[in-house]
Amino acid sequence: MKLCMILLAALFPFLSRTRYEVEFQKMNDKKIEVVCENSELSLSLFNVEMKNEHGWEVVEQLVKEANHITMEIDPTTQVKQELSVYLFLDGKLLQEELLERGIAYISIRNPNYTYEKQMEIAESKTRSVMGKENQDENKKGFPIVAPLYVVNMLILWIFLLKNIRNLYRKRMKKNM
Repeated sequence: MKLCMILLAALFPFLSRTRYEVEFQKMNDKKIEVVCENSELSLSLFNVEMKNEHGWEVVEQLVKEANHITMEIDPTTQVKQELSVYLFLDGKLLQEELLERGIAYISIRNPNYTYEKQMEIAESKTRSVMGKENQDENKKGFPIVAPLYVVNMLILWIFLLKNIRNLYRKRMKKNM
């Protein structure tokens, strides 16, 4: 039954847009164990990678708190022991939520993936917020550093020119 469902969903693209209701069982080594149509399945999240182990703890918490869990298989998914799926918690794409929180990143950028645009938008929101914080930090140190650098360079040049002039005068006096 399990293999039959995986083959049907993965091999026929017109069935891949179908959402299947699942019941959460447990998290097992970065895999989400669920029951779907009386079959136990081991799922992984399609096209996202966690930035650290904390991400999987957040996934487990979100999945446990969800009232309604569904999965959808991308037409490009390969049939393997663990099934890579889009996971929806109470109607919201879990991958999108993780990207918005900055916990995960997109593994492969492929415009043929079903929810690629939606996931890229979620990831770009996080990057733009992080970029603004970094820009503010850079601006804090800039105004004082540049003038100090210029002043130090001027002092160095004045010192060098004065010494060169003194050396030139000493040579001229020796030659006379």
